[in-house]
Amino acid sequence: MESSDVTMNFNYNYAPTPAPWCGYTNSVSLPNIPHCWHHSYNPACFCGGWECCPEQYSQYYSHYSAPYPNTDAMKRRSENSNNVEEPAKKTFWAAGLLAAMEDPQCIVKQDDKIVIIQDKYPKAEFHYLVLPREDISSINKLNREHLPLLEHMEAVGQEIAKEHPNHKFQFGYHALASMIRLHLHVISDDFNSLSLKTKKHWNSFTTSFFISSQDLIEIIKRDGKAKEISRSHAKELMDTPLKCHKCKMMLSNMPKLKQHLLVHRLKEKHATEK
Repeated sequence: MESSDVTMNFNYNYAPTPAPWCGYTNSVSLPNIPHCWHHSYNPACFCGGWECCPEQYSQYYSHYSAPYPNTDAMKRRSENSNNVEEPAKKTFWAAGLLAAMEDPQCIVKQDDKIVIIQDKYPKAEFHYLVLPREDISSINKLNREHLPLLEHMEAVGQEIAKEHPNHKFQFGYHALASMIRLHLHVISDDFNSLSLKTKKHWNSFTTSFFISSQDLIEIIKRDGKAKEISRSHAKELMDTPLKCHKCKMMLSNMPKLKQHLLVHRLKEKHATEK
């Protein structure tokens, strides 16, 4: 990566800009990034330029990480939406994981104990869910008999993370999950995703609401069960002010946080490429 690469200025506004690059005063040295000329958007500002230029946007992210967003999936959804003869599938949203476990297009890996799927709305460049075949609704239903299963879930999660050696991963469970069926999050710590939109999304992975897999295993070993969290305490955690999980900088809103995270990610990529 040459130091003479184009310097891109970040902009916290999502409105179109007349110039190829945004005009925020903070800047970071980056290579020449494909630009959405249809809308005069800078795709690195998360303004949605990929909607009209998905190929350019995917090329940019494939240079730094995985193709993002998943343009193949977008194409399939578009084709399905144009097929008026296809009946709509109505599923209770909280039970969506159960349907995904049976969908070959969602399954990444499986064995006789678990199924690994990609999160439908990933909150990072890589976001997998490890689900047990056994009908366990949440961490509150776990006991010591489930320890071998929990250890196996962590082991397969670690294996899938090794497929992305240039990324660091977090492994853990939400203290008060919204989806039916126990699931282990295997998520890269870049949190670089268009689906990461709200403070709740962020705090669900960066506060004590997110229980690491190893911590949960130790709790079950010691106490025989997981400690239940009250909804009032969960709300307090969700309302925690936004703070970068890497440098602890406080950010006032999600757009600023996401652009701050992108700077971290690009610095890490530069370091690994040297």
